Amino acid sequence: MTHSILFGALASLCARSWEAPVIDLSCFGDHPGDKCGGEASKLLRAASESGGGAFVLRGHGVDDDFIDSVLSSARRLFTDVDASEKERLSIIGDGLTRGYVPLGRESGSDREEIKEAFSYGYDWPEGHKSFANKLQGPNVWPAGISAEDKRVLNEWFGHATRLGLSLARAFSSALVYREFFDISPWKEMTVQVTRLLEAPLILIGDSSLSFSRKRGVDGLEVQDSETGRYHPLPNDRASRMVVNVGDFASIMSGGKLHSPVHRVVSPKKAAERISLVHFYYPNYNTTLEGLLDTDAAERTSLLADQKAGGVSGWIAEDGHMMAFGDFISAKWSQVYRPRSRPDEEL
Repeated sequence: MTHSILFGALASLCARSWEAPVIDLSCFGDHPGDKCGGEASKLLRAASESGGGAFVLRGHGVDDDFIDSVLSSARRLFTDVDASEKERLSIIGDGLTRGYVPLGRESGSDREEIKEAFSYGYDWPEGHKSFANKLQGPNVWPAGISAEDKRVLNEWFGHATRLGLSLARAFSSALVYREFFDISPWKEMTVQVTRLLEAPLILIGDSSLSFSRKRGVDGLEVQDSETGRYHPLPNDRASRMVVNVGDFASIMSGGKLHSPVHRVVSPKKAAERISLVHFYYPNYNTTLEGLLDTDAAERTSLLADQKAGGVSGWIAEDGHMMAFGDFISAKWSQVYRPRSRPDEEL
């Protein structure tokens, strides 16, 4: 998808390699340790353009054995559900991303993205029908999913949302100019989205704060904006939590945070790659006023790729600027690719 949020020295010379920064999230809690003195500066370097805009997250408080369980539950949503059930529960392109994304049914460009995905969000009470905005809605689970798998995946959503808020607070406290990254818009749990991805090859662009857990498989790379080279992130067990700065976080920070171009390439030593990607969004009604016509916005792909007319295309005829939630809902709709019918393929 092309939209979501998050995060030393990136190679300035082609001969120099990049090593992913490691950030200890516990340093930004209520009881930081003795070794946390320089962690705020380290975070800002990692999230800057010179630092790469992506980093490994440690000190997050999520048990690794639990993550193994989440990845196993996620895998079963792809391997144990037949094609007809996936099609029945596939997204419909209305801006609410819930259910399956079959192969080739979503792309941020004219290129086909070879990925399969399953999206879900906040676990509303059964039968709840009163939703306040376009990013709220019921989850759709396949009929055969076990109660335990559903419980594990919902628990992961809770952990991921907690981590998103913790990261937003860390950035808010680390940035010298707080007005560029106010914490108040980042507290709405019900608009967040988790994506389970299974793919031999994915090309991804991006928009707020995002982070992922992955099996120990090669694939995730970030681009050096100066040289154009891609650098792999580590895939060992201790480095499976990766944070990527998204376009909107970069815009809100006045460009102090860098949203890197990133991709996932075919695993060299595995037939599949399962990832858990959590898009952490600001509150639905967060204003875009004064943000989209800035230099920081022009340096991202958030505005240019999927909406004709650039910035002006996001302003209604009465001059009213879209709220963030309407903006992102529209972008989910734009990357949706309906299934081609047999007569269209002739």
